Amino acid sequence: MQNKKPKCYVPHEYMNDSNYTKSSFYKNMFIEDIIHKVIPTSLKRNEDDFEVNLDCNEKDLDLINNILNSFNRTYREEYDISKLVLNTIEEITRNIAWYGESIFEICKVSDIDIKMVSLLPDKFINFKFFYIQIPPKNNDKTLYPKIIPNKLLWKISVPQILQKNYSFKTILANIDQFSSFMPKSMEKDFYAGNNISIYNHEKYDEKNFLYVNELTKDWGWDQRKWTSNDKTTDFYNLYKQLKFKYSLSIFREHIIFELNNLFSKIKVDATIKLENTVTSNEYKDNLEKFLSGQITYNEIIEFLY
Repeated sequence: MQNKKPKCYVPHEYMNDSNYTKSSFYKNMFIEDIIHKVIPTSLKRNEDDFEVNLDCNEKDLDLINNILNSFNRTYREEYDISKLVLNTIEEITRNIAWYGESIFEICKVSDIDIKMVSLLPDKFINFKFFYIQIPPKNNDKTLYPKIIPNKLLWKISVPQILQKNYSFKTILANIDQFSSFMPKSMEKDFYAGNNISIYNHEKYDEKNFLYVNELTKDWGWDQRKWTSNDKTTDFYNLYKQLKFKYSLSIFREHIIFELNNLFSKIKVDATIKLENTVTSNEYKDNLEKFLSGQITYNEIIEFLY
């Protein structure tokens, strides 16, 4: 049985609906890789001894299940706690990946039912003790600003360690400025059948690669170039794969940390832990060993896969 929407749900125009966002090839690819890889395939398949540990009072189980299920945009109920937590991490990642941060309204429906409602983070004005949510333009009806107290909002963003050189919002803004196929200035001529013989795709592709590589270096994103080519080496590709997984592990652990803070914010004594999975410290240790030559290619491949 699906949960009914609580009365405090804002109009659908306020909702975060990234599925219909038009973005560049590189931006979509970068975001999709973060969303779909934040939970390793081995965890989704429940391989090895992996488990989700939810430490809480039994009386709070229904409330926690309702909170976590509310992150699912399809409102489909999930009762397996491991799947529920992993789905929640992925959905929160989806929200953050499209905007660099995510804001949720905490809507209390009853003593055992709290819904987390995703809101557009770029439509808020911070007044210290409360926020004003600015409605988008709508030609069909008038939408008015909404005042939301701080205690009813939960904000989560990309951890600072992944924003040393470039903020996530800077990456999203800059990675969206060009086409992967050819300069936008030439696209009209190309589709009109005009002569563009001066266009050098290899040079353009190389500049794109270097630009995106620099922009996403805090994450170590490999642009899906898993094998060596004229721009990279086997060593560099393995490094990028390891660095990206390390970054995603930091991101995953950050979301779990903030979820535990959310439970504290709504005064629920509960803690989520992922047991028997590779931690960010393990990724960091192997990354340092790989760069210093203390670990072989085969050992890194075995560790990664």
